[in-house]
Amino acid sequence: MEREIQNDEYAFRQLIVILTKMSQLKYDVDTGIIEKMVKDPKGHLVFSTYVTDNFGRLVNSKIIELLNRSDRPCYEIRINAAYEKRRILFITSRPTLSDPKEHQPGGYYIHFGFTKSELTDPVRMNELTNGLASDSVDVITKIENQHFSEDIFRRWKVAPYSRKHLEGGAQ
Repeated sequence: MEREIQNDEYAFRQLIVILTKMSQLKYDVDTGIIEKMVKDPKGHLVFSTYVTDNFGRLVNSKIIELLNRSDRPCYEIRINAAYEKRRILFITSRPTLSDPKEHQPGGYYIHFGFTKSELTDPVRMNELTNGLASDSVDVITKIENQHFSEDIFRRWKVAPYSRKHLEGGAQ
């Protein structure tokens, strides 16, 4: 997925916009639920914003969707193009001893990337997504419960962008 997005200028720009928006969102560190999400017509909790489409037009698009409401909610980043439905799953991080609640937002664990384009059966697509969401929660929970070193956490955790990053001050 990383190579695929890097080789597609549209997908890469859209991912940068989405990560920037994510860095500005707050979430409850105890529940993992992101604020400012709303129900779409199908009843899913989503976060929408304006992104440019393949033709350079500004369109309102669902960029984040809550996949489950378990003890550890899992979310899906949605990068849609005309014939591609790229998805990247993530989970909000919980505070560690070196990451107390005062440092909200704490960041996200970003993992599993996949494309739904080849699947046309909506039931099969949902099964795939739900299976990966469950696996995501299992992986992150195991990492956190094993009390891995801070180095391991840093490799998995994507810290939110700071204003310096957005203004080009930090690399």
